[in-house]
Amino acid sequence: KTHINADEVIAKATEIMGLPAETVKEKPIKILWVEDDKFISEILSKKFALLGYDLVKANNGTEALTLAENVTPDIVMLDIVMPDVNGFDVLQKLKMKEKYKDVPFIMLSNLSSPSDIEKAKKLGAVGFIVKAVVSLDEIVSQVEKAVRK
Repeated sequence: KTHINADEVIAKATEIMGLPAETVKEKPIKILWVEDDKFISEILSKKFALLGYDLVKANNGTEALTLAENVTPDIVMLDIVMPDVNGFDVLQKLKMKEKYKDVPFIMLSNLSSPSDIEKAKKLGAVGFIVKAVVSLDEIVSQVEKAVRK
């Protein structure tokens, strides 16, 4: 069994891409990140931290709904398949709140059926990323694009 260290992966990717070790932004973009896969969450957390983002993490839908009461992010990145409250339900519940109605949501999933993508858009998501076929840079790019709109 091979152990993959997320710090080493990020360090190597940063080196290959020629990025500075840290990028400081005037007002960091705040992301509410909801993901139950610990490895994916760790890698993306480190990538966003390197780029100067302010990341608030939830490990499941219930935790996300609780955190959402006290956090107003610039964007929400939301996994769909989670063991308790799924991402579609979290999206629907948060979009009903006044402070979340204009916050962009990007769904992350390994589900990629047109019906899942359509459901996410109908519930108010601005993006849908299939985790299995996307790079870290593409995720960062989609976040930045969604926040700038």
